[in-house]
Amino acid sequence: MDDVPQPAPPLLLLPAPRPVLLLPSPAGPPEGPRRAAALVRELVETCLLAILVFLVVRGSFGTYQVEGHSMDPTLQDGEFLIVGQLTYAQVDTSTLSRFVPGLDAGKHDVFGGPGRGDIIILHNPEDPTGKRLVKRIVGLPGETVETDSGVVKIDGRELSEPYIKSAWHVSGPTVVCPPDSYFVMGDNRDASSDSRRFGCVPDELIIGKTMLTVWPRDRIGLAPNQQPKPR
Repeated sequence: MDDVPQPAPPLLLLPAPRPVLLLPSPAGPPEGPRRAAALVRELVETCLLAILVFLVVRGSFGTYQVEGHSMDPTLQDGEFLIVGQLTYAQVDTSTLSRFVPGLDAGKHDVFGGPGRGDIIILHNPEDPTGKRLVKRIVGLPGETVETDSGVVKIDGRELSEPYIKSAWHVSGPTVVCPPDSYFVMGDNRDASSDSRRFGCVPDELIIGKTMLTVWPRDRIGLAPNQQPKPR
């Protein structure tokens, strides 16, 4: 039996694929200029950071030189001191308290206020634009301070002062320290012009607390701040 030819299946014509046109990528800047630009950016960022750190440190600490003998022998003439200028920083919450329930209005110490025995740098109450003074805090706000016969009394109790190395004889009037004010004295009592003369010092005249002695070499170390107590 002869073979019967079968009809061929219909021919499926597929559309020809579209040609893909490969375009060259745009050429970037040469490697050398790119590196130079990155280096310049890094240098600018480093300089800005260094300036910021310098401003923060400069605002936080100051360097002062002792002139005179009012703090002998604790601090000697010519010593260089590092002073913490933000040690007694305060925040005034008067405005913020209007919006935050329960927040007390007024000034608040950030790191703690001045303490008895702190050696401080302050503006001279008799000449605020003149030379700064270095003194030790003896009396605190609200206390009654007596200086008589070589003895300091706080609210009638004698103050123990181990940093005083010699007898002194210059007395002053009995003083009650007002709020936010401090009674200050030099450790060399007979050679010091202090609160016995110009009265208590308001806190806005206090620049900062001594932290370190950095010169001369044999005096390098922590500042001799102490915490004397009435007995």
